[in-house]
Amino acid sequence: MAQKDLFEKAAGWFDDIADIAGRLTTGNVSHMAPTIKGKATRSAEFIRKHGDGSDDIELFAKWFDGLAEKATRLTTGNVSHLGATIRVTARDARFYIINELEDMRYEESKS
Repeated sequence: MAQKDLFEKAAGWFDDIADIAGRLTTGNVSHMAPTIKGKATRSAEFIRKHGDGSDDIELFAKWFDGLAEKATRLTTGNVSHLGATIRVTARDARFYIINELEDMRYEESKS
């Protein structure tokens, strides 16, 4: 898979996780936490399997691993704080990837 395509997929997955985390409530945390964990775990596995082993790819996989780990610690008592942490982390990761994609496009346009 082309690096650019993988970056675009990862950005979308981080956006999905951020959206799920943004909808977390004390009433749905028991359902949404495993959803976040599953999405993050599958994303990390896919990135590692299809990536080129670059530092960026490993960084993305580590971010997904961290989100999965945080999702396992979600409870009704910490959903506001930890849910926000997951959402912000996923959004920051997405912004990082978007900036990297813009740099790739810029480099392509110069050639």
